Amino acid sequence: QRHRIRYLKGGVDSGFRDVDTDGGTMAKLPTRLFHVRKTSRKTVSYLVELSYKSLNEGDAFVLDAHDTVYTWYGSECSPFEKSKAAEVGHNIVQGRGGHAKLVQDVGNDDETFWDLMGGKGDIPDAASYTDDDVPSDKETTMYILRETDSFLKVEKVDTPSKDLLTSDLVAMMDIGSEVFVWMGKDSPKRLHSQASMGVQTYLKNFSRQNNTIVTNVMEGKESRCRNWSKAFS
Repeated sequence: QRHRIRYLKGGVDSGFRDVDTDGGTMAKLPTRLFHVRKTSRKTVSYLVELSYKSLNEGDAFVLDAHDTVYTWYGSECSPFEKSKAAEVGHNIVQGRGGHAKLVQDVGNDDETFWDLMGGKGDIPDAASYTDDDVPSDKETTMYILRETDSFLKVEKVDTPSKDLLTSDLVAMMDIGSEVFVWMGKDSPKRLHSQASMGVQTYLKNFSRQNNTIVTNVMEGKESRCRNWSKAFS
């Protein structure tokens, strides 16, 4: 089967228009809040709006504040959700190479945590959030990212396939609730930085920066990515 690729010019149609960049330096990722919930089929985690209003008493949450990562557990949170939240928090801290710490089961007296959450307020009860509120995955959209004359060139793939992943390039797979940035082992480091900026711009242009997880996947390490198989299912 021939996999067709077409070039996308910058702009809202592609989502990769170059906005809010400062000379090629990637902006620091914003503080992020992950919602961890056990559905009828599996335990899932996904980004939600950074606010105490996003919490509920039935689930677990992970607040990523760069140098400190917090887990918060609702009063009716299940052991499965607590375990998954701890795993998410641990993975984030591990990825910072010793430059972050994990604070588990943060309490109501932690002023720093609540300041990051935008203040305290009434926490919705467990029944306020159901499995129907969990974001669903969509059909994969795949892009090939290349560097041409110091600019990021984006090519959309008509038929996503693992066969298109070669060691000299970077690719992005968007499955809806999560975006994977796959980095070939021989791809230039500069392209990694450009791709990271491009993905953040892509999400911002479609108003998805607050509810979409971005996961970097290095070539050869795909098995470590829990949802990787969904990109080509």
